[in-house]
Amino acid sequence: MIKTKEDLINTYIKNDFGELRDLYLSKCYEFGFSVNKACYSTASPLIFTKGLVELCGNTDHATNVEYIDKKYGKMKKFTLEDLKPNPSPRTRATYEKVTEDFFFLKGEFERGELYYLGDEGSYYVCNTIVNLALAMESDICYRKVETPMDWKEILMEILPEGWGVSIVDCSAFDQISIDELYNKEQAKVLAEGILKSIEESGEG
Repeated sequence: MIKTKEDLINTYIKNDFGELRDLYLSKCYEFGFSVNKACYSTASPLIFTKGLVELCGNTDHATNVEYIDKKYGKMKKFTLEDLKPNPSPRTRATYEKVTEDFFFLKGEFERGELYYLGDEGSYYVCNTIVNLALAMESDICYRKVETPMDWKEILMEILPEGWGVSIVDCSAFDQISIDELYNKEQAKVLAEGILKSIEESGEG
């Protein structure tokens, strides 16, 4: 993952004339590199970034890796996986009771992060000081906590209801139970769901 300008220096991509090229050049612009505009239309198989600013800028195009390795030093190859942002982890919302003193809640209140519990069991934002004061007085003031879901919880959200898949209710086992019969298409959906849930949870 690219976090700093230095992460892009001495890197290259195989020019796909589309998404990878555009993402790479966008990153170069984002970090302030001088980009040779011909990179958007070149038929050259490689696009690379160097630390030196030359006539054609930091980011330029080339025909082979051996040439740029020899001239600028060893180059690292980037792929789409390196450039695409990581998806945000899927979370589930829970609410925890606020126990701090009223006067320590100013920041959370201003950011809209405090809630009160309604009679029907729903949570509502404390959008006025009066709401907050009443919630604190009645001991019904809560803050929302977003907890990352594990792969089993994500799978339960992905799969249709009634598919015979359940979480093994034991903290010692990171397992699911499958109790139904599936045809080829259903098995494909199940397999894709399992792989996607593991990927989204970051546990792969």
